[in-house]
Amino acid sequence: MNIDWDEVYKNLKKIDQFYKYMDYIKKWLSQRR
Repeated sequence: MNIDWDEVYKNLKKIDQFYKYMDYIKKWLSQRR
């Protein structure tokens, strides 16, 4: 099996950004109350 590590890395960065974004939204929502 041939893995394109560049693609894997890009996807991991996207996932990481997604989680940071979710965390940001959670904080924002909790501050609104």
